[in-house]
Amino acid sequence: MRSLSPSPAMPQKPLTREMVAEKHNLKGVDINQVKKMNMFDFMIDSIALVREMPSLEIVSLSENKISTLRDLAHCPNMQELYIRKNKIFDLQEVAHLSSLKNLKVLWFAPNPCSEHPYYRPYIVRTIPSLQKLDNAEITKEERQAASRLNFD
Repeated sequence: MRSLSPSPAMPQKPLTREMVAEKHNLKGVDINQVKKMNMFDFMIDSIALVREMPSLEIVSLSENKISTLRDLAHCPNMQELYIRKNKIFDLQEVAHLSSLKNLKVLWFAPNPCSEHPYYRPYIVRTIPSLQKLDNAEITKEERQAASRLNFD
């Protein structure tokens, strides 16, 4: 599966401890204990910090400039991820979420790769734990149809 655009530029505005602490009033709280994080519309383009936040369960990163999901693979407790309106051009970035066995809700569209003709079946097949994608329940029939497709 090919990307819809060339690789994005190097990060210019990363998510920082200070941003998270200020937004969530985390005086004296160890960042690796944070379970919920809402960083909606902060114009961040790097989320490497989430590698230090394994307790995250519910995360909103919508309306930013994020281009990769690789750092989220380090959040094994993730249950809900809202990452709409970012700069994710390559649908295969979703594979970074496949190891998140607790991920039930993903709100992903619109992102540039959500225009791909196999967008929804690819995600349904890649993240078997999902129950809801883009505010729509994943049906048994949809899951069966996605399992029959070959994305190689």
